Amino acid sequence: MVARRRVMITQGQELEILQRLLGKQHIERLTADKLAGKAHWRWNRGEHLEAAVLFDAAARKSAEEIQQVRPARDNTFNYRVRAGVTFRLAGEHERAWPILMEATTFDWNAAGIPEDSHFTEWAFVEMLYVVAERNDAAGFSKLFRQATIRGAELNFPFPSIHPKQELLLELCSNLGLAKEFAQVVSRIEEQRGKVPARLAKRICDLMSAISEHRP
Repeated sequence: MVARRRVMITQGQELEILQRLLGKQHIERLTADKLAGKAHWRWNRGEHLEAAVLFDAAARKSAEEIQQVRPARDNTFNYRVRAGVTFRLAGEHERAWPILMEATTFDWNAAGIPEDSHFTEWAFVEMLYVVAERNDAAGFSKLFRQATIRGAELNFPFPSIHPKQELLLELCSNLGLAKEFAQVVSRIEEQRGKVPARLAKRICDLMSAISEHRP
């Protein structure tokens, strides 16, 4: 993989995007839920930067609402981590990284949203993608170990999310990391029992590619 170098998006540029997306609508009149709905609409259409800006706005609006109405569920960090994910998908890695890093240690139970703890794994995978893009095998291995430890702490063994498992197989293979690759395969087998034929073939192909990395 070849790392892409770019300047991080500025606050001014984010504001311009937000104003364009909202048009004549005033953000003061929109709830966090409405902003998040707009963000999801953009995300579903692959408009990741637009989705990220909207999720970020939703997180800020949610923080304001919490101070005023104290809803039963605080979605502030849920929106914030989604902003981090979509910033990463948009290629805004520097903008995404601190948000994703925060998500890896966030206390979902204390926040009253333990059902969102899977975002910890999601954040780790997005960060691993960034490290893999830099072709940093050592950095990837270190972060992978951190993800494994954190997953055990949360009783959510790493990796557990199906689409993320298949992405990690690709990343581990590209970097020639046999140990991490084997852990992902083991988790797939634990969760799914019999591995689908298509995936089993892909695993064999990727294992062969790993052997090519060895001296």
